[in-house]
Amino acid sequence: MSERRTDPDDGVAYTYEDICTFYKGKFKKKDIDAYWENTCTNVKAKGKAKAKAKAEAKVEPKAKAKVKAKAKVKQTKDVLYTNSVCPFAHRAVYAAALLKDYDPKIIFAPLSGQLKWADKVDTTGMGIGKMFPDKSSAELASLKAQYIEDINASGEVPSLKTERGIVIESEIVAEYMNAATEGKLLPNNPLLAAKVRLAMKRFNDCVPVLYGLLTNQDPAADEEKAKNLTEKLSKFAAAIDKEGEYCFGKYPTLADVHCGPFLWRFSLLLPHYRGFDLFSGLPNAERMQKLNEKISSSPAFQKLTPITDEEITAGYEVYANGFKWADTPKEGAYFGGRGQAPFGK
Repeated sequence: MSERRTDPDDGVAYTYEDICTFYKGKFKKKDIDAYWENTCTNVKAKGKAKAKAKAEAKVEPKAKAKVKAKAKVKQTKDVLYTNSVCPFAHRAVYAAALLKDYDPKIIFAPLSGQLKWADKVDTTGMGIGKMFPDKSSAELASLKAQYIEDINASGEVPSLKTERGIVIESEIVAEYMNAATEGKLLPNNPLLAAKVRLAMKRFNDCVPVLYGLLTNQDPAADEEKAKNLTEKLSKFAAAIDKEGEYCFGKYPTLADVHCGPFLWRFSLLLPHYRGFDLFSGLPNAERMQKLNEKISSSPAFQKLTPITDEEITAGYEVYANGFKWADTPKEGAYFGGRGQAPFGK
């Protein structure tokens, strides 16, 4: 009998063949294998052959389940405006990918930094070419202006256009989608829901200090900024379960949606640009590292707006330079700021 493991994306047990069939074309074979080995969990035995037969009768092959799910997907008219580079926007698309029977239309909106990049250099950097193929600098500016006029006056992403109106701000968009689809990202248990919200509030304090260290142009200030970041991140870590696969238990909640896009990005960016390990100095560093790995390895995390480690690193070079451009930007020397530098130097 083929071994079954539980896919954390939906909490249902499947065989290796089912998993491969379902995710074929979305991810590389080696990534699917790693997902099966490291993320999907073994099904605990519940009795003898009778229990196994009952489980087999209930579980459809993943490939068939996928077809059935597609038939059940509500023909939503929701439109989710996003951008692959932005971690705030990533919250919304990650939440959407976790929700069953929900398939909003994805439209990319250019970031202000991408407009400046396109104007000064070209339209291939900062994820521009991948999201906006064959668009000129002028066309990108026009897209941005239209987005500001029609969807979100701030120009920020994400924004969700629904039949009833437009929803903005990342955590509000994620919570709206969860409520509208009767999702499970916010637990029904009021105490657990309160813990989820507290963790989200604690993580809000981490965001500005994450950017603060990355954009810092004064090497002498690295230590103080890193200390502040560690303190804030420690408070967040204290607000989640001490053990578990996600922030709270075996399945993702809005807390994971809230922190995951930032933990993944800055676990790449800070070592690269500042020589600083995001999780170093934390009393529960291993727990945070495993949480980051669990979230970022989930197929839902990259399902709707995939972006690679290398693309993220390149897209944030402007941040590491404090948004200071070279007088005459050219390939290999676009910026005039600190850029990639050892910690404290």
